[in-house]
Amino acid sequence: MKLFTNSISGFNEAFKFKRSAGYIFVIQLFLGLLVGVLTINYVNSSIGSSTNLMKIIEGYNHDVFQDLLRFESTGWSMIKSFIWLVLLIYLFLGPFIMGGLLSSYHSGLDKWSIFWRGGSQWYFPFLKLNLIVLFFIFLVGAIMGVIGFFFTNYSLENMLSEIPALAAIFGLIFLLILYVIHIVTISTKTKWNMIRENDILIWNNFKMAGSEVRKKFMYFILLGLLFLVLSLVFALLANAIINLIPESGFVLMLIAFLMQLLVLFFRVILRNAYYAAMLK
Repeated sequence: MKLFTNSISGFNEAFKFKRSAGYIFVIQLFLGLLVGVLTINYVNSSIGSSTNLMKIIEGYNHDVFQDLLRFESTGWSMIKSFIWLVLLIYLFLGPFIMGGLLSSYHSGLDKWSIFWRGGSQWYFPFLKLNLIVLFFIFLVGAIMGVIGFFFTNYSLENMLSEIPALAAIFGLIFLLILYVIHIVTISTKTKWNMIRENDILIWNNFKMAGSEVRKKFMYFILLGLLFLVLSLVFALLANAIINLIPESGFVLMLIAFLMQLLVLFFRVILRNAYYAAMLK
């Protein structure tokens, strides 16, 4: 089946461009460490000298986190603000990453010079396109949110069961996921056409990509759902395996940390494979 053949080909392409995946991995790791260091300082300053820290190390403890939120709300507010700042930074780094990756795919060479040149050359056109796509995603999400809000209120007031309301909510969430897959596919195809044709005009390439994607609508939807399922399964398996490590000593903690880095790197590979499969 073409879907699985292209998916396997996408993985082959992603592993072929390991250096590009490494560049993206380093960027994401740096941004993640910014949030992680702030969180560690927040937790240590709050409960670093108490037995509550051991409860967190042993696993999620609802009472401890509730106490942190209740008595250390200022620190938690700082962390949330910092997370939003990091997400904003990543939003503005995204066009550079995508430009570098697709330029590497187009050239067939996995070199930093090509990744850097592609990211720099296509940064502003891709940034404009990303902002347009985000606007449409938020617009459709807001419309679905309003529909879900009014239907839920009507359902709870006029129906004997909450099942219709829950079904409507899950249905709208699923439709939003399908829409995001569709618009992301068009966006990626648009960027690919821009690089392939060396054309910075967004609208013409967007219309051409939209027409191409609509002709194979179900194929691209199934491809997106396939990689979404793969991502969820991989996340669950990786989390289960890492949790099996007792982390009772330095060596075991180091192994758990290295495994988490490997998980992050493979997540980058998985996303790059999706893009590569999409372009087949």
